[in-house]
Amino acid sequence: MERLATMFPEAYAGNAQLRTLQRRVKAWRAERAKERILGRFRKPTGVPAEV
Repeated sequence: MERLATMFPEAYAGNAQLRTLQRRVKAWRAERAKERILGRFRKPTGVPAEV
């Protein structure tokens, strides 16, 4: 959050966005973990299924 406030002071002047950022990072990390665990078992999208 400190890096964002330094890069974009007008958008991140206060800590109002901190909790939102924390929730989004948590969701992003969970999705990446899920992809790492289950990714190898899923078929890639856009590839037609064999008939």
